[in-house]
Amino acid sequence: MTAPSTDDRGTPPMIGPAGSDDPRTFLTFAIGGQFFALSVDPVREILDQQPLALLPEAPADVIGLIDVRGEGVMVMDIAARLGVMGGSGRDRRIIVLERPEAGQRPVGVLADQVHSVVELPATAIEAPPAAGRGRPGLLQGVARLGGHLTLVLDHRSLLGDAAPADDMFDFGP
Repeated sequence: MTAPSTDDRGTPPMIGPAGSDDPRTFLTFAIGGQFFALSVDPVREILDQQPLALLPEAPADVIGLIDVRGEGVMVMDIAARLGVMGGSGRDRRIIVLERPEAGQRPVGVLADQVHSVVELPATAIEAPPAAGRGRPGLLQGVARLGGHLTLVLDHRSLLGDAAPADDMFDFGP
């Protein structure tokens, strides 16, 4: 699967082919009271929040490292990347995303709450507003779910340059 392209105005395409109403499946979650959705395709698992090993001199949006069955997984604070204030509490979860592009390691992203998995037809996702097009391709669109505006994000654009070296976090023998 390739990253979505943009048109000559920098607008990411709608999800699905033009005129297609084929449903896509998304994981919905919240950060700081704002609702978001990501395609379920890269989601490997959802974990309870757990203690993190802090990484010296890591970028500001890297919270730390967790061990997932012998594999080091970097955890990112996507609230910082999205410019929203993240919350705290017992409901926080780590969404582990696979990144098969060029054999990259999985990355965990911290969410205040994980809500549900939903199917949405492409026609239920509106084009993103011009003001919401900061990072190219990040905001794929806006959907209305359960009375809330839900921002549909592209995981590749969200993670951007979060590509740890292949063996950097290998906890194996």
